[in-house]
Amino acid sequence: STEGSLDTVSRPLSLLTIKGNPSWYPNYTEDYGFLGAVTITNILQQAGYLTGHIGKWNIGPDPEKGAVEHTEYGIDDLRLTGSKQNDSRGREGLRFDEAIDFVETHKDVPFYLNLWIYSPHTPIDPEQSSIDQFADLTVNRGDFGFHMQANFDKVERQGGNIDEMMRIYLAEIYALDVQVGRLLDKLDELGLSDNTIVVLSSDNGPELVDNEIK
Repeated sequence: STEGSLDTVSRPLSLLTIKGNPSWYPNYTEDYGFLGAVTITNILQQAGYLTGHIGKWNIGPDPEKGAVEHTEYGIDDLRLTGSKQNDSRGREGLRFDEAIDFVETHKDVPFYLNLWIYSPHTPIDPEQSSIDQFADLTVNRGDFGFHMQANFDKVERQGGNIDEMMRIYLAEIYALDVQVGRLLDKLDELGLSDNTIVVLSSDNGPELVDNEIK
């Protein structure tokens, strides 16, 4: 077994339970939870791991309003955060501060951490200093496939500039990458990298373009 494992995800069903399709549940899981389904945090907690969750929730009634789903899911260390952080490092800086503190606190025991972030989910509003790093970027539409062409067309129909939109998006991704690097550096510093599994997963699926799934 590993000393620690981390995953960075936003859509929880496929990772946390074997019942990964929302249609398999009679009620909306964001409001009602998993209705008793066994989670990976349940299993790892029973196996002796210290389990944690930082960032988004979106998997049942709000623990900050008295719900107890996190204990039913086998989560020992729960640290919820809001979507917008006033931080020059971008909106994920404080969340990764919490993740680094979690790793430092629990470095001497096997641990598992859900780190669920908000970037690059809308609204995308990166720091200008991050945008400036991509000031010379221009979009060559020929480098992109059909899905992105449809999105570029949508931006231009709405009077936007695809070069500027791409700079803003890349600035958000860049700021996130910097924070991921901080966490990986901390694993190196603590001597945990060779015995820790890190899983990075994206969030949403197909984008709605003009009321059609493209």
